Amino acid sequence: MMELSVSGRRWGWVLLFLLATVAAVGYWRGRAARSRESLSIASHQLDLGSVWACDTSERVLPIKNGSPHSINVLAVETSCGCLSVSPTSFVLAPHTMEPIKLVMDMVTRTDTFRDSLSTPFKVELTAVYQVAGGPTIVKSWGVHGIARSPCKFSDLILDFGNDICVGEVPPPRRVAISLGTGVTQFKVEPADDVLALETRSIPASDADLELIVAPDSPRAVGKWETTIHTSAQVEGLQVPGPTIRVFGYATAAVQAIPARVEFGPMKTGDVSREQVILRDCSRGDLRVVSIEVDGAGLSAHCVEGNVLEVKQQCCEIGRNDGCVIVAAERSETHEGNVKLMIPVCYYGISR
Repeated sequence: MMELSVSGRRWGWVLLFLLATVAAVGYWRGRAARSRESLSIASHQLDLGSVWACDTSERVLPIKNGSPHSINVLAVETSCGCLSVSPTSFVLAPHTMEPIKLVMDMVTRTDTFRDSLSTPFKVELTAVYQVAGGPTIVKSWGVHGIARSPCKFSDLILDFGNDICVGEVPPPRRVAISLGTGVTQFKVEPADDVLALETRSIPASDADLELIVAPDSPRAVGKWETTIHTSAQVEGLQVPGPTIRVFGYATAAVQAIPARVEFGPMKTGDVSREQVILRDCSRGDLRVVSIEVDGAGLSAHCVEGNVLEVKQQCCEIGRNDGCVIVAAERSETHEGNVKLMIPVCYYGISR
């Protein structure tokens, strides 16, 4: 009987311990749940409504401490760079509110709205905080709304390629435009005088336009780039629209192919030949007027039309550099002569 009594006591302690554990877990879970509920934002405040996709807009979002304890907000973060918040850390006294400022900047996400005049968006707003010095809690809310654009374009990037020569006018490009509801005036402005712009109505719809982009002839060899700014008047407000990037690569009006002649290793006394084609980017006629050479054992002559033959005799051991200077006359549609310098090199070795 004594053994049964001791055993019964042991089971009683075990049962008491289990009950205490369950009660403690329930208490801390309830406290954690109450702590999570202590920081709140009204659901209607999370709906930002309509914001312009190509502009910045501000909203004030009250965040509330509904608990009898102070709350230390360690950080407030967002899931998208298009939404910034301030302040990002603060202390909330019991039963008070802190107005935090949200700044929506959808300009960085213009490509997202290219194919639509209105696009729903949702950004996570996350707070990291402690209630009365307790454990760190993380809570998130979904800030949402509609990003509106006064217009949309068939293309926001116009690449004119690399087949345009200096002095040559590229063919124009066309961009289809659709205007949003309530637009009473639409405006396009080039960032500089490189572009000529024209808008035309599309007969099928009064709300559709066509933008004709005609760049000037490139002024120098290399990459050229500019932008087109757009705006619209909507409900009495001047609203910025998407920005269109326009770029291309300009090549020299006359090119030598290859641009450099390298004969490589040559034994003394040997002769090597290479043909060079002169290309006129303007697609006009090209006539060689004169040829000059600078280099020992180097000569060149015109084989036919715009084809040169460069001839090199190995005269010296080691690296040798020379050049062929060609003067050419362009067609009547492009005035003036052009000069090209074609580098020539070889490495001489003994026989």
